[in-house]
Parts: sequence; structure tokens; C-alpha cells
Amino acid sequence: MRLHPSSMIPAAAVVAFALVAGQAASLYAEAIDLRAVAATAVTASSYYSEGPGSGAEGLPRQASDWSGMTGAFPNGVASTGWYTSWASEYHDPPDFLHEWIEWDLGGTYTLSKAHVWNFNEDGYTTQGIKKLDIQKWTGAAWENAYTGLTWSEAPNTGDYAGFDQEFSTPITTSKIRFANLVNYGNIYGAGVGEVVFYGVPEPGTLVLLGMAGLGLLAYAWRRRRS
Repeated sequence: MRLHPSSMIPAAAVVAFALVAGQAASLYAEAIDLRAVAATAVTASSYYSEGPGSGAEGLPRQASDWSGMTGAFPNGVASTGWYTSWASEYHDPPDFLHEWIEWDLGGTYTLSKAHVWNFNEDGYTTQGIKKLDIQKWTGAAWENAYTGLTWSEAPNTGDYAGFDQEFSTPITTSKIRFANLVNYGNIYGAGVGEVVFYGVPEPGTLVLLGMAGLGLLAYAWRRRRS
């Protein structure tokens, strides 16, 4: 049976939106790779440094540039090497509640989880984050998405695989922040080794992709008729 030309656009619409839905499903829980832009995408309230360029620094970018990691992104294991993680500045007495680290995702995503490697540098795992709040950027202000989370201390081994921080209620945002940090009692700062976020572009982006697909199909259909 031959389809009448007038029925081809609705059929095309179904196909296009099915492709978009399939793309959304395939993207779900895929890693957002910030390695190439970590130097500008990851910022923090402070960082530990023994001097610029000294190599003895806990720079924010080190929480997402895969430094100190072994294995293919995003499924590696963390080493115990020094200065491969983000660490806040020294506090005496310890007071890290004002410290934060944040990520600019480069677009609006709906996040389903973060995979976290806590601070695993040899002899200093107590700098790792024990308690925190996770905040999202609304476009005008920071808003709590999760509060009072508790994380496990890193094991101080060279095969640390990290853990998933699931977002039972997905977080839709263009920026995400770990705030109000409490470590495991170390006076040298709070820190985290590596973080990889998983999510999909916001639905509006996928709708635009679908509309573009429909436009191309309609154009091809008109050319075929002419």
C-alpha cells in the first residue's frame, strides 16, 4: 500500500520525535566531560597553595580534570598521589562551612547523579568531605537541592573506585555547587578528589533538536513533490 503524500508529514513527525526520545534515553546517565574546560568550569571559595606554580596546590580544576586517576574516563580509580585533588585553604581552628566548590556545566542539564572520589591523598583522607549541601543555580541565586548529605571517607588506597551520589529528585541546572562543607576533622582544609556528573540536556534542547529534524523532513518531502 502506497502512502498518500498528505500522510507523510504526520508519519515523519512520529519518526522524528521517536528519534528524539531515543536520543534522550541513550543520553540518560551519560557522563558530562569537563576535563578540557576544568580550568575555567570549576571554581571554589579558596584553594590550598604553597605558592603559584609550585606544584603544591589543591586547585579547583583538579576535581574534574582526571588528574591522579587511572583508567579510561569516566570509570577510573583514584591514586593516593598528592596535589591531584581540590583542597580548600588551611583553617585554624577548623571552619570550613563557608567553603564551596562549583561547576559550570556549559549548558542546562537534568542531572541524575554524581560519581564522587573523595579526598584520597596519602595520609590526608580526613580532609575529605563528610557532610555537605548540594545547591543548584536558578539563574538568579543558589538554591538548596539536597541538604545534610553524608559521604564516606576515602580508603587511602591506590584502587579507590569512588561512589555514586544519586539524585532521587533530578537536579535541573546549568551550575552546581557543593557547599557548607564539613570534613573528617583535619585542620588543613576540606577537599574532594574527582567528581563526574551524569545527566541529559534540558528538555527544551531536545525539543529544538526534534523541531530541526521535522524541518529537514518537511523540506525533503516538498522537494520530492516538486
